[in-house]
Amino acid sequence: MVTFVLSDLILFLYEDKIERLKDPKAIESIIKLFHNSKIGGHMGISKTLRRISQYYKWKGMYRQVKNFIKKCSDCQRLKSSKNPKAPLEITTTAINPFQKIYLDIVGPLEVTYNGNKYLLTAQCELCKYLLAIPIPNAEANTVAHAFASNIVCIFGSPQTIVTDQGTNFMSNVFKETAKILQIVKLNCSAYHPESNGSLERSHKVIGDYLRLPKIWDTLAPFATYSYNTAIHSATNYSSFELVFGRIPEFPIKLSNKPSPVYNYDNYSKLLKFYLERAHHFARNNLIDAKHKYKTDYDKLTATKNFRVDDLVLIKNNAHKVGECFLTIFSGF
Repeated sequence: MVTFVLSDLILFLYEDKIERLKDPKAIESIIKLFHNSKIGGHMGISKTLRRISQYYKWKGMYRQVKNFIKKCSDCQRLKSSKNPKAPLEITTTAINPFQKIYLDIVGPLEVTYNGNKYLLTAQCELCKYLLAIPIPNAEANTVAHAFASNIVCIFGSPQTIVTDQGTNFMSNVFKETAKILQIVKLNCSAYHPESNGSLERSHKVIGDYLRLPKIWDTLAPFATYSYNTAIHSATNYSSFELVFGRIPEFPIKLSNKPSPVYNYDNYSKLLKFYLERAHHFARNNLIDAKHKYKTDYDKLTATKNFRVDDLVLIKNNAHKVGECFLTIFSGF
């Protein structure tokens, strides 16, 4: 297209070198060339559109380029998804202490003088009480024995345990242990540690103790004591108080006020009343905290609706070292 422009009594001629396209087949070929070819490089909508616009134009150009790139199977498999996450689902909240507990393995860590290399961690869902049990290895027999000896034999058998899909927790030994104790075993979604979020966050709190080489296993009880005696933001109680029914004694006290004297019956009744009341309030606070977290989380989410026979891609989470340039998704 040639354009004439008059400026200061001088006639300028502009030759527009951009070609106008109308043939649908030619348009599709141009988009393929500028997007799919080696020089196209599967760029995004904006970059592909700007590159084509330097040479060609046609009616409905943006819409056609956008639709073509959105349907590009190579882009879908290679590029990370920017789709928003699904809304958060709120899990049921336990009524009693150690009714539902979360388990995890931390390690391998530096081998201590006592020969320990891993930590079996456990947390009560209601009380948030944390346990960190040093173990020499993460084999199924070792994990099952540590679970039975340090948790079941002290706090009783839980109704439900939640673990990741590590080989130790998925082993026949651990499954049989849970079956004998009549425990319902639930598994977190693979590659989704948020399912075990509260326990994962507690690892960060005790992490400073675990950085001390050779002696971290002897400091693990002090780390969990520090965690358990602090007021938890979700329950508004300390985990220690919810389990033992009292505030822990500390070495330094400003007053020497004597503790009240009880007989066994009165103390038992008072303790039962206090714990039931504390567990009730802690559970309500925990439920409120879950709903508040969901409200904040769901601000950047969207519900995804799938129908039978929809084509989907599956994310490849199990990439090994050096495979960062392989396809992120696979399918059809």
